[in-house]
Amino acid sequence: MTNKLTTDAQAIVILQKTLNDLQLQLTSSHKRILELTKDKTTAKEEIEKERQLLVELQTKYNNKQVETTDAIEDQIEDWPDLLDSRPEKRFKSTGEWS
Repeated sequence: MTNKLTTDAQAIVILQKTLNDLQLQLTSSHKRILELTKDKTTAKEEIEKERQLLVELQTKYNNKQVETTDAIEDQIEDWPDLLDSRPEKRFKSTGEWS
């Protein structure tokens, strides 16, 4: 009987140590989960800021593209309707252009 009690007491001690180890692991796991949750929240905030920046840059790009297109169209409208690709000839005797 004494031998059985000693064996049972040793088993209880081992189970208590195992339980303490599991409690420590659980505590560490909870801490890590909290850290990961904070990191996830931070990452989401950073992604949202990046999205907002992207939208702003796309808007600026589109506005500049419209401005550039308008400026090019205005410049084209200012060009003469017909351009002669041949250079004008200069008369040697008078020095005037034809």
